[in-house]
Amino acid sequence: MTDNNDKDLSKNKDEYYDDEGVNSSFTRSLLGLVTFSTIIPLGVYTSIESVVSLTWLWPLLDVILGLFSVAISYCLLNYFHLPSILIAVIVYGFLIIITGYNHVDGLLDFADGVMVHGDVKRKIEVMRDPIIGTSAISTMMIIAFLTIVSISAVIDKNILWAILVAVMSSKLSLLTTCICSKPSADGIGKYFVESMDIPKFVASLLICGIFGYSLLGFLGILGVIGGVFSGSLIAIIAHRNFKVATGDVLGASVEIGRAISLLFLVLAIYF
Repeated sequence: MTDNNDKDLSKNKDEYYDDEGVNSSFTRSLLGLVTFSTIIPLGVYTSIESVVSLTWLWPLLDVILGLFSVAISYCLLNYFHLPSILIAVIVYGFLIIITGYNHVDGLLDFADGVMVHGDVKRKIEVMRDPIIGTSAISTMMIIAFLTIVSISAVIDKNILWAILVAVMSSKLSLLTTCICSKPSADGIGKYFVESMDIPKFVASLLICGIFGYSLLGFLGILGVIGGVFSGSLIAIIAHRNFKVATGDVLGASVEIGRAISLLFLVLAIYF
């Protein structure tokens, strides 16, 4: 979810969304959320209002992506006997490709905006500029390496459910950023920030907590806490630099949230 997508969708909103408003069914809205956030070819389009009304279920949808990630890891480890670091690269590649690189794009833009000198207006301009800078590439490398090495570490310990917990918690990171931030004046991202309220956030937190504890006990809870911690940190950084949370900020919160959740899990496993 990035501001580059915001621009494209604002130009082609009538093509991307059906004019159903709040009357979309729960099922259609849910499938629309999947269509919006992944490259899975469902082809279900609905209004942006209907999509964001179910944002609180995003972590639950990512449980499915987490299951695929765990299945990939299990098969490559037990049937193909690949080294854990190679499996980690493949799993990470799957996760960023299945979401259409949208969150990666947000991370790149977010890093450029944070690192550039200037006032809020200048930082937002750089964040929305399509040119990728050194800070974006460097940040992407750090997050990618951290994610890959952490996935490799949990595979080495044969705690594959940690991958699912981290994938799920990445979306909880996004929701935490939403609940702790002010919306931007334009762009698709503002709808997600405006739609998030305390009851929805608590429901998402409970969903993640139940799944985390069911799979890994208190270790899973630590992974969920990592997602909340990451989202809170991104919200603070976004407020200091941009005063608002744009689509790029939300996209970055997913990539960083996954990495931080994995880091929490790895530290707990080893220490």
